[in-house]
Amino acid sequence: MLDRTTKMNTEVEIELTAGGLHEALRRVRHAMCREETRYYLDGVFMHHVARVGALRFVATDGNRLATADIGTAEGAETIRPVILSRSFVVEALKGTSKRRDAFRHVRLAIGADGDHVT
Repeated sequence: MLDRTTKMNTEVEIELTAGGLHEALRRVRHAMCREETRYYLDGVFMHHVARVGALRFVATDGNRLATADIGTAEGAETIRPVILSRSFVVEALKGTSKRRDAFRHVRLAIGADGDHVT
């Protein structure tokens, strides 16, 4: 049996519905920071919340705070917290915007150190 730290050091892929991902990102994108001097706030923080069984998306610019939760996908409990870059958020919103594809599954791959998301 792998312990939790070993399991979290591997790359993790989770499947989400396109509509769920789109809705969560849409609800928090307005709070992402746009100032170059506060680059560390320029994105969306995503992490798993075990007690509510959800993926939580959080964005702030220092004045506004926005959160959105979506139901947990299989394997989500092993992901490391990660910051989704502004460019990823914009592209993900474009790619998941069609209503007819709302129930289509998208795969989110998170690198071992949380250093890349595809």
